[in-house]
Amino acid sequence: MTTRNLPFLTLASLLALAAVAAASDITLKNDSIPESGQATVAVQGGLVPGEIAVAVLSTAAGDYPITLKNIKVFVAKQAQTAPNTMTVQLYVWSGGAPTAGATTPSPAQAIYTSPQLSFQAGGWNLWDVTASNIVLNGTCLVGCKVVSTGAVGNPPFFGTYQPNNVTDTNGCQAGKNFIWAKDLFTNQFSWANLCSFGASGDWGIHVDASTSAQTGSFLDLGGSLAGGFAPVIETELEKLEDCDLMIWQFPLWWFGMPAILKGWADRVLAMGRTYGNGRIYEKGVFRGKRALLSLTTGGPAEAYTPEGFNGDIMGILRPVHRGVLQFLGFDVLAPQIVYGPVRVDEARRREWLEAWAGRLRRIGDEAPIQVGRY
Repeated sequence: MTTRNLPFLTLASLLALAAVAAASDITLKNDSIPESGQATVAVQGGLVPGEIAVAVLSTAAGDYPITLKNIKVFVAKQAQTAPNTMTVQLYVWSGGAPTAGATTPSPAQAIYTSPQLSFQAGGWNLWDVTASNIVLNGTCLVGCKVVSTGAVGNPPFFGTYQPNNVTDTNGCQAGKNFIWAKDLFTNQFSWANLCSFGASGDWGIHVDASTSAQTGSFLDLGGSLAGGFAPVIETELEKLEDCDLMIWQFPLWWFGMPAILKGWADRVLAMGRTYGNGRIYEKGVFRGKRALLSLTTGGPAEAYTPEGFNGDIMGILRPVHRGVLQFLGFDVLAPQIVYGPVRVDEARRREWLEAWAGRLRRIGDEAPIQVGRY
């Protein structure tokens, strides 16, 4: 990446769509670039369209949950002859630093994606995200995607002096600065560590947020405040947050979940951590993850058809599929149902187990089902 130091004047309100916000409770940032006055910054000119400059941001544990208010990104140009604007998109992911070389989390897994924005070169650009109700309970990734830089050439080369994202010049902090980077030979994207490119500092990305003390409905959420969960519950929450596919294995009990599983859901699926403040269904906390119910019944398959005496099994499962899993943001896979295992011999049960094992080996290729509304 090429760098060029330049002074700047803060641009206080550059976007027609960005409202002027009142002073925020806290500002999350890694860089030392002030939001007023002058400073020296370095333009990281290697970014090409499709790549995302990403900062790993966090605050003190006692501040969570936080609600994001503004995202601010510093844009500058490598030469005075460059265009004055660049088109960008902003992204927010919930979670810690990505792994270099990995392809997840992808842009499609972000909990927030802005429309395409025109950012002005020469200072800070502000985007008001208050209306999006972005609530976080821990470390987040905030990124600025280069959609168009006005660069000349196909493909755009590093020396075309387009506007781009900047860093400070005080040293690049490991684990806090990343790029969703494009391989120009394969056109594939994966995560790369900005510091490994010899960057001079941290990305100029700031986030204004309200702390938990100011988000009224969260005052009564108890355990959702950082550090408020018993260790056994926190362990289960971390399993949820880390998994790609969640499977619940249980016997159908009075047309629903048995008490031990229902109790787990009641305790672990806590408001403020797993849902709340608009983060439900298509905007759910676990968007991009998948879930599957694997269950056994006492009765035969014909009893669970629309014409059977117990009714349609998919209707029976809808309160869990829709009211729990989709509510939290999970994509739902077709249930794995074994009807009346107690009524068949060992050979038949072994066939079912082998079929289940085969399905699990191919589970990554499955598409979600249509659950439907009530």
